[in-house]
Parts: sequence; C-alpha cells; structure tokens
Amino acid sequence: MAYLEYLFEGRHHRADLETAAVTIGRSVDCTLQFEEDPEMSRVHCTIVRGEDGGHSLRDENASNGTFVNAIRVADAVVPLKAGDVVRAGHTRFTYRLEVAVAGRTAIALNEVEGRMNEGAGFHTIFNEIVKPVKKKK
Repeated sequence: MAYLEYLFEGRHHRADLETAAVTIGRSVDCTLQFEEDPEMSRVHCTIVRGEDGGHSLRDENASNGTFVNAIRVADAVVPLKAGDVVRAGHTRFTYRLEVAVAGRTAIALNEVEGRMNEGAGFHTIFNEIVKPVKKKK
C-alpha cells in the first residue's frame, strides 16, 4: 500500500492512499486538509491512483505551485516513486510504499529519516536517541 508521510506539529503522520484520488489543500472538501498552512491553496494538488496501482501528482493551479523533489510541477501529471518529496505550501510529504519491516525498528528508522529530511545531522540524531552514559569514578 502507498501512503504519504509528513510532519505536523512536531509529530510524524501517515495518510494511506486508499482512494482513487486524494486532494490536498486548505478546503474542508479536501481529503487532507491543512487550513493552518497559509501558503497552501484551497485545493492545492491531487494524487491519483493509476490502473497499474501507481500514483501520480497533479497540481491544481496552486498559486504558490506544487513541487516534487524541489522541481515545480506545472501542467504535467508527474508519476510518483518511493521516496519522492512533495511540497505543497510549507508542508512536505514523502511518498512511501509499504515496507515489510515491522515493529519498533521501522518506527525508529522513520523517525531518523524524518529528522534527516528536516535537516538534522546524523550526530545530532544519534545523541537524541542514545543518551551518553556517565562513567563512575
């Protein structure tokens, strides 16, 4: 199963792409609503599932544009592949395909990847996860 992963209010979220079309925007009519993002249009973009089960992104003439991997999407429909980063307004989504990794390891790896996507370095993340142990003298 495909899904979008995104950071909101400091927490990671997952939105499964279960329907044929998922709209993203500020409108209450959107599948994923982000009314707190002032740079997002009412209906910013749509993710559509193709007959082959893959997904594509279509910009809905958003005034601030929609970007896939930092490239602005104009009038084209862009096929998505695992790991693609979509930016709509100030919000970034990562397109994911279900991986057969389960449990706490998968959660930890997703957290590390999310922090790296935010710009945190490896050592910063490592120090957040592993607290230094003070040696007794």
